[in-house]
Amino acid sequence: MTTIQDTRMELEKVFGALVQAYLPQVTGYDVEVDLIENHRKKRSDAARESWRPEIGEIRIRFVGRPSTTTAVVEPQIHDPEDDDHFHEDMSHPTNLGNLIEALDGAERRPGYSFVSLKWFRDKVMPAVGTIWADTYESRSEALREAIEDGVILTGKVPNPNAPTFPVTAIRLNRGHPDVVRVLGISRSGLDDFSAVDIRE
Repeated sequence: MTTIQDTRMELEKVFGALVQAYLPQVTGYDVEVDLIENHRKKRSDAARESWRPEIGEIRIRFVGRPSTTTAVVEPQIHDPEDDDHFHEDMSHPTNLGNLIEALDGAERRPGYSFVSLKWFRDKVMPAVGTIWADTYESRSEALREAIEDGVILTGKVPNPNAPTFPVTAIRLNRGHPDVVRVLGISRSGLDDFSAVDIRE
């Protein structure tokens, strides 16, 4: 069965390329598509055929911030005297630890040279299994805070499927004290991390 989630991913790919072809100023943003029915989002596990256009609509939005760099920024080494500080911006430091461990695991996938921000947010973070990663909004906020705090670095890398549309890539700033603290103290769960296949 083809689900609403499958359909959303397909539409995001199609609409993203189409809109950027006509509006180059949106290059660098991620495209998000929602299928709405009766003013509510359709369940992601519902069948594609269950969406009815006579009472529904399709909403497209652009999320993220375009990067001005053409490559992933090199990590910034922090003062060791700051190592005793641990950010609690995501309600509890454990949440940031979950995020760091998940991204560390994603970066270690064999055969992959980068981690797409969109793939990590939409595929890896929901699999973390914590409440704060259950919704798109909470995942986006967690990533935004980690990027603003310098825990995660962003940059543009070539898109292997569409070379004219670079991908926003993310990676850990392994010199950041929070990253050093999390990965240096607890590596539990990393060996169990498995990559999620992306439908093309």
